[in-house]
Amino acid sequence: MEEVELASSSNPVVKMEDTSNASKKKSVSLLGLFAAADKIDCVLMFFGSVGACIHGAALPVFFILFGRMIDSLGHLSKNPHKLSSQVSKYSLYLVYLGVIVLASAWIGVALWMQTGERQTARLRTKYLQSVLNKDINFFDTDARDSNIIYHISSDAILVQDAIGDKTGHALRYISQFIVGFAVGFASVWQLTLLTLAVVPLIAFAGGAYTIIMSTLSEKGEAAYAEAGKVAEEVISQVRTVYSFVGEDIAIDAYSKSLNRALKLGKRSGLAKGVGVGFTYGLLFCAWALLLWYAGILVRHRDTNGAKAFTTIINVIFSGFALGQAMPNLAAIAKGQAAAANIISMIETDSKSSKTSDAGVVLSKVAGQIDFFEVCFAYPSRSSLVFENLSFSITAGKTFAVVGPSGSGKSTIISMVQRFYEPTSGNILLDGHDLKSLELKWLREQMGLVSQEPALFATTIFGNILFGKQDADMDQIILAAKAANAHSFIEGLPNGYDTQVCPIASLCQYSLYLVYLGVIVLASAWIGVALWMQTGERQTARLRTKYLQSVLNKDINFFDTDARDSNIIYHISSDAILVQDAIGDKTGHALRYISQFIVGFAVGFASVWQLTLLTLAVVPLIAFAGGAYTIIMSTLSEKGEAAYAEAGKVAEEVISQVRTVYSFVGEDIAIDAYSKSLNRALKLGKRSGLAKGVGVGFTYGLLFCAWALLLWYAGILVRHRDTNGAKAFTTIINVIFSGFALGQAMPNLAAIAKGQAAAANIISMIETDSKSSKTSDAGVVLSKVAGQIDFFEVCFAYPSRSSLVFENLSFSITAGKTFAVVGPSGSGKSTIISMVQRFYEPTSGNILLDGHDLKSLELKWLREQMGLVSQEPALFATTIFGNILFGKQDADMDQIILAAKAANAHSFIEGLPNGYDTQVGEGGTQLSGGQKQRIAIARAVLRNPKILLLDEATSALDAESEVIVQQALNKIMSNRTTIIVAHRLSTVRDVDTIIVLKNGQVVESGTHMELISKNGEYATLVNLQVTENVKDPSSISRSGSSRHSSFRDYSASSSFREYQNHPLEFKSNTISEMQPSDQNSSPSKHTPSIWELLKLNAPEWPYAVLGSVGAVLAGMEAPMFAFGITHILTAFYSPDLSQMRDEIQRIALIFVGVAVITIPIYLLQHYFYTLMGERLTTRIRLLMFSAILSNEVGWFDFDENNTGSLTSILAADATL
Repeated sequence: MEEVELASSSNPVVKMEDTSNASKKKSVSLLGLFAAADKIDCVLMFFGSVGACIHGAALPVFFILFGRMIDSLGHLSKNPHKLSSQVSKYSLYLVYLGVIVLASAWIGVALWMQTGERQTARLRTKYLQSVLNKDINFFDTDARDSNIIYHISSDAILVQDAIGDKTGHALRYISQFIVGFAVGFASVWQLTLLTLAVVPLIAFAGGAYTIIMSTLSEKGEAAYAEAGKVAEEVISQVRTVYSFVGEDIAIDAYSKSLNRALKLGKRSGLAKGVGVGFTYGLLFCAWALLLWYAGILVRHRDTNGAKAFTTIINVIFSGFALGQAMPNLAAIAKGQAAAANIISMIETDSKSSKTSDAGVVLSKVAGQIDFFEVCFAYPSRSSLVFENLSFSITAGKTFAVVGPSGSGKSTIISMVQRFYEPTSGNILLDGHDLKSLELKWLREQMGLVSQEPALFATTIFGNILFGKQDADMDQIILAAKAANAHSFIEGLPNGYDTQVCPIASLCQYSLYLVYLGVIVLASAWIGVALWMQTGERQTARLRTKYLQSVLNKDINFFDTDARDSNIIYHISSDAILVQDAIGDKTGHALRYISQFIVGFAVGFASVWQLTLLTLAVVPLIAFAGGAYTIIMSTLSEKGEAAYAEAGKVAEEVISQVRTVYSFVGEDIAIDAYSKSLNRALKLGKRSGLAKGVGVGFTYGLLFCAWALLLWYAGILVRHRDTNGAKAFTTIINVIFSGFALGQAMPNLAAIAKGQAAAANIISMIETDSKSSKTSDAGVVLSKVAGQIDFFEVCFAYPSRSSLVFENLSFSITAGKTFAVVGPSGSGKSTIISMVQRFYEPTSGNILLDGHDLKSLELKWLREQMGLVSQEPALFATTIFGNILFGKQDADMDQIILAAKAANAHSFIEGLPNGYDTQVGEGGTQLSGGQKQRIAIARAVLRNPKILLLDEATSALDAESEVIVQQALNKIMSNRTTIIVAHRLSTVRDVDTIIVLKNGQVVESGTHMELISKNGEYATLVNLQVTENVKDPSSISRSGSSRHSSFRDYSASSSFREYQNHPLEFKSNTISEMQPSDQNSSPSKHTPSIWELLKLNAPEWPYAVLGSVGAVLAGMEAPMFAFGITHILTAFYSPDLSQMRDEIQRIALIFVGVAVITIPIYLLQHYFYTLMGERLTTRIRLLMFSAILSNEVGWFDFDENNTGSLTSILAADATL
């Protein structure tokens, strides 16, 4: 049986689109990477480049001094006084060089990291600004909210990494390569010229490697973005997933979507292993050739040993520099690919004049609107919505638009606001074509009240202020009074300073009134008011476990601890960091540590005094490295949190872009996002400073250590405690070991970042839900009658202290219909949430057929229920797939029967692709009524014992409502049905009605019984009748004016997302809002590297093979140093024949090392990459599972919004 695909890569439509897009996508040029640089950045990049180049040039200079010192040791061993003088002089020069390296390394690293932070922050802001300059068509066709959020977070990280220290490192190594060859030409040009014969081959290998890695990284990035869409869709509609027990389906869809990324990750590891191994193999062959030819030159007296050594060692290290530049160039290539997404968005202009001030501004607006022969079709669909539509709206008069669902009612409002342009025909305002008017000015003349109010996560004052930024408090109060909102606002504890919280903080009706207050304020100013209806396997496994853990959480978690955007951030950014730490960086660190250990072992075997002296410096270097790691880990945690906060602002703005456009709030939103990046920018600068000081101090200490070694070696040779050859061996090995320690630092920093990222992931995976979601514990009844009893139930939302219910008691007879009515905020929908066990009672009991709900198996319990909520939550798949979500083993006949029962079959058959029609994210390709009928069909398909209807027909037009209500009446027979109703006409025929007020049942009975009592129910009925007489249009929209205590998430415009993000108004601006519980939140335990590696338990065979490759790669340098010392000894041998034989023997050994280099590096890179990719897959699966293990209340917490959760899945697991 076909399974539901949740926007996964297996969807043929999505796959076709991705392929098309992928074929068009190109990386930006190297200069294009720095497109956001300003004058200050140019200065920072200039001096950062100077610092990096000096740092790179320092090593060739060091080897010049080192060569002269070796020459002194070789020729002056019989003149101790002169030897001592020369060694002391060159040692002092090395100390000076160490000071220069300290300063230049700090400048090179710190300034590049600072400019990286600055440019990336500017790119993020420009990206958001460009998105907000797009026509609304862009959001209907070319964009998905999840894609936009992914590019503004994960892509920005890659760009920042490329612009930051990776460019500095690349410049440093390239500088070392160039200066090293220049010194080589100045010393022995023949040797250097010979080396150039190999350079083109090395360059070709490096270029091919970079191109292949860039291509694979682009494809891998696209694959992970697709997986991110699945995660975001599931989390944003978690209540629907829980209601239909779809956690396993969601996890399976997410796991499948990671497979392509895992395969690409394996190919990347293979390509990187072959590329790096081939490059180093070529270098060893080049060294063998050089040493052989140097022997010939020395034998023929064309040069001496010191010059030959200086040339060889410089060319050797220049070759190393070229090899070490490769990973940095690969990172830059990744940054170029990621920048293509961002810069292409910034450079594309909107088809409308949004970005300019062009157009007419009328001196006076009367308000006459005329549609003249307007034709229009949505960009995403070919069928016409309007064909030669003409009508007029008289200035100053009210004008209503009615019609069946999908007839284009709301489209008229969208076109009046110029969200869409007519295909042909004209729309006029006071006789002027809307196209000729300045767009921002036009929208400033309008006020919008939509069906689904979009509020920002700030105070009531701030939300009303969004209508007119320069309003004062008196105007705010007048607007609230006009909207009949002032009285309830004043009744709140903090009045107008009350934060609009995630759930249950304000009832939906109250929010609707606040929103109306915004409009009244704007309309009082502008004089016009309109209304409208809006509608790689390891890391993947860890990501999935994370999401699974989230989906295992109690609903309480989402009420208090979580924000969707935080979870999204951790599931994205943290995943990237963990993958990087456990994969490539661990292999590099192990390789360099192995090189350090073996080098010191050889040193002790040669001249133990010199090696022992070096150990006096090692604790200082280790201390500096440890402090550096701790500081970088702390700063990375804070920086990660700051960028997550900025991501919430972007997510909120993009998810409710129509509201932002309607109130011309683009500049306010961009300003808010820019301000939210300030803290991250400051932390980034501190990170750059810390990293610069750390790296500079480490390298400075190493140069000073070498100076000390050389000076002491001269003393030992002078006193005959050793000879020149042994001193060479020891010094070269210690030098290589010192370099290895320095090169391990960036990898240790990356591992520290991975530990910080893993803390977010592991803390989520290890936390158990308070409910029994993650287990099969509980009773399963053999038969369900459907009797439900509430017995003295008390309940308060976790995020609020006030009681919703206090000793609430009532009974629902099995097989009967039961309606819950009452004022807004009385807790009607909370009853449905508690029946589904989204929330547990604070005290009291809820019984099903005499069994406490807590004693029943949770998944089985929900399988007995079918939910139809007011705001239908559809997945970005086909109509067939959405209905199938109700029952996975259903066949096509059952699907059609369910659709017919929901009055959906006829319109589905009328669509070009029928049941295979893609509904878009959140069902954006369908009208509100069509979406609702799909949701009803999904519930009908389940054939539930208990039917839960939460304003199920409120979004339907009158004709469809009658037909669907008749169908529901048939479905409800012999089935326990709970109906939450605001529109009381829908509950006239139910068996029992209860009226809730202040958490208590104040009345119960049938419709006629309650009417005859002339009590609360009769008052509500009379109020609705009066409202309908005064405003007949309220009949079709009254259902939207109530509070939904559990939020039915929508990927495109969920009500909760409108409330959960940090757009905080202070006076006339929006500024960063810190979570109220920030200081009290417990600190995360940063896992040790051992804990991090334990996540790789299933991949230990790969880890062992990768570690073997890394250790062998680390041993190459000491082996090379050992061979070099024999070569140098041979240079000073008086027996030319013996010198020739020795050099040839060592050269052949080097060729042998070159041959085994490719498999060694292949072992290291392939298996560590494979291990990292599989861990990333596992992490993501673990995270995904952890998310889905939570109950719905968990998602209501401020930190667990959709954006955060999916961001974590996408990025944190990779670190």
